This record gives sequence, structure tokens and C-alpha cells, in this order.
Amino acid sequence: MKAIPIEQLRRLVAPLLALSMITNLSILVSPIFMMQVLDRVVPSANNATLILLLFVALLALVANAIAEGIRDRCLSRVTRWVQSNATPAILAQPPAAQPELLAQVSRLRNFFNGNEVSSFLNLVWVPLFLVALFLINPLYALLVIAIIGVVQMVSGAIDNISHTTKAAVRELKELEVSQIAQFESWSLQPRMLHIRDQLAETITTTQAKRFLAEDIVEGSQNFGTAFRSFMRLASQLVALSLGAYLVAQNLQTAGAMIAASIVTAKTISTVEQSLGAVKELPKIREAFQAMSNLKFPEKEKTDVIDLSGGLTCANLIYPRGEGAPPRLDRISFELKAGECLVIIGDSASGKSSLLNVLAGLDSAPIGTVTLDQSDIKHLGANACRDQIGYLPQHATLMSGTVLENISGFDGAVTDAEVIETAKAAKIHGLISALPQGYNTDVLANPHLLTAGQKQQIALAGVMFRRPKYLFLDEPNSLLDRHAERTLCGVLSELKEGGTTIVMILHRSGAIGLADKVLAMERGRMADFGPRAEVLSRQHDGNRRITLPLRESSLQDLADWITVQFTRSGDLGFSGKAVLLGSELFQAAFLNGPGDRAREVHIAFKFL
Repeated sequence: MKAIPIEQLRRLVAPLLALSMITNLSILVSPIFMMQVLDRVVPSANNATLILLLFVALLALVANAIAEGIRDRCLSRVTRWVQSNATPAILAQPPAAQPELLAQVSRLRNFFNGNEVSSFLNLVWVPLFLVALFLINPLYALLVIAIIGVVQMVSGAIDNISHTTKAAVRELKELEVSQIAQFESWSLQPRMLHIRDQLAETITTTQAKRFLAEDIVEGSQNFGTAFRSFMRLASQLVALSLGAYLVAQNLQTAGAMIAASIVTAKTISTVEQSLGAVKELPKIREAFQAMSNLKFPEKEKTDVIDLSGGLTCANLIYPRGEGAPPRLDRISFELKAGECLVIIGDSASGKSSLLNVLAGLDSAPIGTVTLDQSDIKHLGANACRDQIGYLPQHATLMSGTVLENISGFDGAVTDAEVIETAKAAKIHGLISALPQGYNTDVLANPHLLTAGQKQQIALAGVMFRRPKYLFLDEPNSLLDRHAERTLCGVLSELKEGGTTIVMILHRSGAIGLADKVLAMERGRMADFGPRAEVLSRQHDGNRRITLPLRESSLQDLADWITVQFTRSGDLGFSGKAVLLGSELFQAAFLNGPGDRAREVHIAFKFL
């Protein structure tokens, strides 16, 4: 993989130093001008000399302005160069690593756009100012060194106090957050008011400690700022006083006194800013190192034009580490093109981990997933994009129009292609009923679409490129009965077209589409085979159900009745059984005592 050419920035060091030399030399223009005017022009009243000095000083200031403009322009372009080179490589990294890398790019952007670069460059020329002060009088150079030493000693002590106290503030904040979460959980518990009151008192105590620590940090920082400001102003006064003494002793001229006071103040200010920037040097070095280690995306591994739809999963093992049971343990099965596999199981049984590995979103350290004899790890991005579709349980739509979300923001797509996909997903009518139809901005009008409708639009986006493999995580969890039947119709047509479908289901409304069912338990395959056989084994001895007699249990009852029917032709019987069971449930719910909790026991039997 090709690395980002971050090392090319070394070429800028020499030009930037040259520009910095011009800008720092220009700082001496004003002191030299003042010294010459006071020592030569004023005593001699020579206007020609004054005009010549002014002309030379203005030329020097013009050169300084040009140098600063070139420097700032150069740094702005460097910022854009770093971002343009780093962004593609960052976006190709695993999602978990991207936020930290983007933060490093942001740090470099602030470094080049801020004052840090100028401060580092100015620090190089501080000896020049000390030499100038030494030439005027060595006492000025000693004065500057002494003041800088005192300021740094006090600042270092303040930074040590702030660093220690900031760590305590962070710990107290984390403790306060955990205590508040604990308070909220106990607040929901009846007859626990005394515990809640104790927790409230504990939170108040922690908060008081945090306020005290924050006050110490802010106080030390405020003192440091005030002290540095005092030293800046005092240094100029001390320099003027020293100059006045030297003038009174006929050891220097009045012009030299003014020039020395200006250079003294500027030197101390430059050192203060530069040493402040030096504190950020480790972070900047870390950011440069991160960019140096960043690699450009590899070229396409295997750009498969078309896949048949066959899927083979061989001995997948996904360890957790530290002796914990693996997420996936020896998972193996095979699907033919156009088959539908439904993965069922309890929470934390490994269903989502398996789906992510099958879809190529995650990689199991051991075992292989083969799509039409091609290892999914070796498929390129284009092949995965065109051949594999994935729909999470709670799909989100991007900022843009419905048309853009379905087309994947592909500007080369025609409206007719998007409409054709929407019709295949059976949501053309839904979209046409929106205020701007396909041009409706989904985020600008967040309340126009329900969660289930957003899920349907997201499914259309997954279908747009007509993938041969479709991986769905509980696609019916947000849908009502009508939308669920529509979903089943869409998936049935995709199956007939040769699309291989793998989906996780908790609600059983779409399980009739399954050719095979995989039951997961603690990362293992508890059962696998044809739908009717697996469900029969799963439901043996489970023809009875007990539910709390409340309105929210009605959907659970309907799902339970539906799952009893395993044949694809049982849809009509299933609907009638659900209707009958719902009526029986409602009769029990609406009649009988309502002042106590009740349960309903239902038995199911085929005659």
C-alpha cells in the first residue's frame, strides 16, 4: 500500500525559514528607525536624512508584507494538501479508527492555519534579537534572559498544579455521571425513596468537590495569565528605566534607549508565544506520525463482474479473547443461489455477529465465507457494492432527497432507474404522496416519514444495484402488518430473481419466506436445515403459551400463532388463526376483573 507523501513537507522548511527571517528582521525596522531619528535627525534637523530613513523603512515594511502574504498563502495550501491526501486514506480505514485519524488531521489543520507554525519559526530568530540587544548594551540581553527565566519558572509551577487538578476534575466528572445514572435507575424503583435521597446527597457532595477542583484550575490559570501580562508590561518599564540610567551615565543615547525597550518587549513576547506552542509539539509530532503511517487505499483486490448467488460458510470461529466463549463457534453451512436463510435465536446468541461476517462488514479470524467460490475477504469495494446489499435493523437516511438516498447519491443515475427500483420495492405510491415526491428532503422534513417508511426507502436503496446477496437485520421489526406483507412480497420477488437472502428475524411474519432456518445459541449452530424441519424441532412441546393479559401482549400472541404454520401455503389459514386468537384474547381482556394482574393460557393444536 502506498503511504501518504507527508515527508514532502520537509521541502517547505527552508522557504518558510527564509520568509520568517524577513518578517523577524522587519521587527528591527521600527527600533532602528527610532534610534536613527532621535540620534541623528533630531539633533541635526536634517530633513533629507529623515526622508531617506522613512523611504528605507517603508521598503522594509513592504518586503515584510509580501513575505507574510506568501507564508500565509503557502500554509493555507499545505492545509488543503494534507486534507486532500489524508481523507481518502482515512475513509478506507475501519470505521472504529476513523474518528481518531480525523482528529489528527484537524490538529494538523489548526497547526498550519493557526499561530503555531509562525511561533516555531520565530523561536529560531530569538538569538538575533538577543544579539541586537547585546550590541546596544549587554545588560539588556541579561535582563531579557532573567525575565524569561522567571516567567517560565512560575508558568511551570502553575502548569503542574493545573495538570494534577485537571486529572482530579476528570475523575470527579466521571464519578458524578455514574452517580446520576445510578440515581435515575433507583428513582424508577418504588419504595426506594431513602436510597434515592442518599444518592442525591452523594451527588451534591461530589459536585461540590468538582466545583472546588475547577476553581483551583481556573484560579491558577487566571493567575498565570495575569502574571504573564504583568511581566510583559513590567519588562518594558524596566528596560526603559535601565536605558534612562545608561543615558544619564552617558553610556548610550536616547535613541538606543527607545530601540532597546521595543526590542526587549518584542523578544519576551516572541519567546512566550513560542514556548506556549512548544507544549503542543508532542501532539503535533503524534499527528505527523499518524499521517506518515496512513496508507492509500489498495487497488481493487478481485473485481468480480457477476456472482451467481451461491454462499458457503466454512468453520467460522470468532474468539472474544481473555478466555470468554467465542462470538461464533464452528459455523458451517451452504446456500444455493436464490435461497433464503432465516437466522433465529435469543439475544446475544451471535446472530448479528454472524450476519456481519457473512455480509463482509466484519471478518472472522478463523474460517471463510465464500460467495460463488470467491472469498469475501478478497472481493474489491466495487464488487461488494454491486453484489452485496445490507440493511441494518434501524436504517438511517442521509441528508438529501428520497431520490438521492435510493440512488446512493450517484449523479449519473436517471430518474427512471430510481422509479423502477421504487416500484420493485413497492413504495412508489408512498413516495409519490410526499409533498415533493422523489425530491422531498428527508431530513428537512423529519416528521413526514415513520421509522417503518424510512426502513422501506432504505431497502429500496439496498436493492438499487440489484445485488445477488441481501443481508437483512430484522427487516420487519419497525413495520406494521400491511407493510410487513409488502416486504414479504418484495423479498419473494427477489428470491424468484435469484437473489440469495439471509435475514435475522424475531417476529415471525416473514419466516414463511425461509427455505432454511439456522437456530443460534451462544455462538453455536443449535439447529440448521429446511424451515419446516427446524421449526418443528424448535416447537416440539411448545404448543402452549402463557401471556400477561394486557394490550401489549396481543402482538406477541399473533406472532406466536403465525410461527406455528411452517408451510408456504398456510398463509390464509395463518391469518384466520391469528384473527380467531385475537378475538379470544380481546374477549378475555375486556371481561373479568380489572383490579389485578391476569394471565391468559392458550393451547394450539392441528386437527
